[in-house]
Amino acid sequence: MIHRSAQLADHEAALKGDMSGRRRTILEKKRLLLFKELLVEAGSNDVNLVEDICNGFDLTGKLPESNQFDKKFRPAALPTDPLRSIADRARCALLSNVRSSGDAKVDAGVLQATLKEKEMGFLHGPVDAASIPPGATLTRRFGVAQKDKVRPIDDYKASLVNSSVTQVEVVTLHGIDHVACLGSALMAAAQRRHGATQLVAKCWDLAAAYKQIPLSDHAYKADSYIVIFNHNTRSPEI
Repeated sequence: MIHRSAQLADHEAALKGDMSGRRRTILEKKRLLLFKELLVEAGSNDVNLVEDICNGFDLTGKLPESNQFDKKFRPAALPTDPLRSIADRARCALLSNVRSSGDAKVDAGVLQATLKEKEMGFLHGPVDAASIPPGATLTRRFGVAQKDKVRPIDDYKASLVNSSVTQVEVVTLHGIDHVACLGSALMAAAQRRHGATQLVAKCWDLAAAYKQIPLSDHAYKADSYIVIFNHNTRSPEI
C-alpha cells in the first residue's frame, strides 16, 4: 500500500488541485485514490464515497446513498427553498434571543471549546452578521456539562437545517448487549477452530472525526454559521 500510494502521488496532487482551497486543506493528507482502490478491492457497495468526500457534503437536501445500510426513505419536512426563504428572518430572531444558559461554567466552557476549534482552524470568526449572505442559516451552539468538561452542541434541529434533509437509509445504532454478543460469538468460533483462545481488544476512535470530511462549498457558504453567547462580552457572537 505504501508503494502504491507513492505511485499515485502525482494523480493525487492533480485530484486535489481541482478542489477549492478549503476542501484541499482538509483533505491534503488523505490518500483518496489509494482509499478508492482499496474500496474496490474490498468489494464495497459505496462506489461514490471518494467522489462524495472530494466534493464535500451538503447539510440540506437528499443525502447520498451509501448502499451499506438498510433502505428507509424519509422526505424532508421542509424543502430547501422554503428554508432559504425564511432564513433571514430566523437569523434576526435568533440573534435577538441568544441568552446566557444561566450557568457561568457552561457559558465559559462553550466559549473555550469554540476558541479551541478556531485555534485549530476548524472555525473562523467572529463574523459580522451583516456579512452573512441572504438565505444562509444560523445555528445556535449551546453547552452540555459532561463530568469535567462542557460539550458544545450545534442545534441544527432548531435552525431547521435537519428538517430540510431527505433521508434514504437508516443507520441502526447497537448497544452494549449487541457488542457483547458479537464478542462472544467471535470467541466461540475461534475456540472451535483453534482451541483455547485469549481475547485481545482495542478501541479505535478517529480524532475529531467530523472535522476530517469537508462540507460542500455550497453548505459552507449557506449553513456553516454558528452563534454562541459570549459570557465575556455578554452578547451573541457568530
